[in-house]
Amino acid sequence: MSTSPLNVLFLCTHNSARSILAEALLNHLGQGRFQAYSAGSSPRDNQQPNPFALDALTRAGISTEGLH
Repeated sequence: MSTSPLNVLFLCTHNSARSILAEALLNHLGQGRFQAYSAGSSPRDNQQPNPFALDALTRAGISTEGLH
């Protein structure tokens, strides 16, 4: 029996680190059971993911593809 992945939204103030980390981790650890997304309640103009967060994910072997 095949089921659709459960959609999960992680919401943070600026969507630069915490929600980005949560999104990437759940997509990685969930092994297809979840489709995680992240967003910011008050994103800044031209907000980019925190480079330290992206580096931590890369060092842990977790894909950063598609994070924005």
